[in-house]
Amino acid sequence: SVAFLDLFEFMFRLHKTKTIDPLLWQRWHKLIQMFLTIPKFKKIWDETKQSHTTEFIEFFDSLQDLGKNS
Repeated sequence: SVAFLDLFEFMFRLHKTKTIDPLLWQRWHKLIQMFLTIPKFKKIWDETKQSHTTEFIEFFDSLQDLGKNS
């Protein structure tokens, strides 16, 4: 799961620097949202998120907040 988080952050960085096609980013974004429905994945995120950039933490946590309001 930690490897997925690193991959998600890498894809997020590609998106932020506009080096990934927007349609491809949409697919990754949906995959990230799907992973957030897995309780074990969310637990690992909570335990390891401090190792990621502030910008990615804010992005990822905002997705979790959206899921709580659904």
